Amino acid sequence: MAVDPHADEVKVEISWAKYQLWMAYRKAIAEATTEATRLAAEIKEEMGTATAATVNGVTVATYRRKQGWATKDLIRDYPELTEHYMTMEVEKRLDIYQFAAHHADIAVKYQTREFREVAQ
Repeated sequence: MAVDPHADEVKVEISWAKYQLWMAYRKAIAEATTEATRLAAEIKEEMGTATAATVNGVTVATYRRKQGWATKDLIRDYPELTEHYMTMEVEKRLDIYQFAAHHADIAVKYQTREFREVAQ
């Protein structure tokens, strides 16, 4: 049997009503997001090659090219061709685990936290 690494964590009791309200809002947001995504797809389809959509002559949405490229898709679709344009990069980054091993008192102040629902 697995040991719960959080068995000794500090816990606080919250209001059941507040928790239920939170869950209801999360569900409503998820449903609204799904519907908004579906409608945006329909609008983009309706726009075809147009770059702006209007309602009663007023521009309400645009679908224009922007700075940036779908490079992962391009590499996936044209691996042989894109291979000729690949470059090497050197990256300087912090080894946070080494830093924390030597300066735990400082590192602990910068450790991030995540607020999430626990599956029941």
